Amino acid sequence: MHLSGNTLTDIVETKDHYVLLQRLGRNRSDIHQFMAKLSSYMGEPRTHGQFKRFNRLRQMAKDLVVSNEEIGSTVRHGHNEFYISGLYQKHLARFKSFAHEVSDYLGELKEG
Repeated sequence: MHLSGNTLTDIVETKDHYVLLQRLGRNRSDIHQFMAKLSSYMGEPRTHGQFKRFNRLRQMAKDLVVSNEEIGSTVRHGHNEFYISGLYQKHLARFKSFAHEVSDYLGELKEG
């Protein structure tokens, strides 16, 4: 007789989901910290090009927050592990790109 939620596989999947939800929580915090830096006086754009870049970074942050929440919902609803892994890997790549671009943008503002 199989009792749902009591198999080793179910326990491992639950632990993996918990870890992934924790990572998503940290990502959400990091995204908000980057947005706080961008919104501070240090992140204020001075040129038209910087203003366009600033708006693109803000939109990227909004998209990442939505993606983060969608992945969290997918994890909580117990979708296929392979599907979740693919979503998370894409999200992580976008997050790393965003973090790099914010760092470059803020560095450009300091220099200029």
